[in-house]
Amino acid sequence: MWAKCLKDKKIRINYGKKEFRNLTFLFLVNDSSLEGVYKFALNKKFLNKNKNFFKTQVKNRCVVSLRSRSPLRSFHLSRVSFRAQASAGLMLGVKKSSW
Repeated sequence: MWAKCLKDKKIRINYGKKEFRNLTFLFLVNDSSLEGVYKFALNKKFLNKNKNFFKTQVKNRCVVSLRSRSPLRSFHLSRVSFRAQASAGLMLGVKKSSW
């Protein structure tokens, strides 16, 4: 489980380092003033990169249990961890909903 967390962290760090370069490639590829040959070469160079440099490869995980399913974006916790901490009163401003 920790290996997956470390892999995700590594992908996030690599994405952060290469983000500016990726954005410049995307800007150049989408530029309408370039000719087709140049666009094709830039697109080929951009897509031949390691796939770990793309933001979509990053998996959100819970910081407590490292669950990859159903993490809440605002708290970075899975629903199970969120419920346990909210029930224990560790999260301020969160009330139990009853229906």
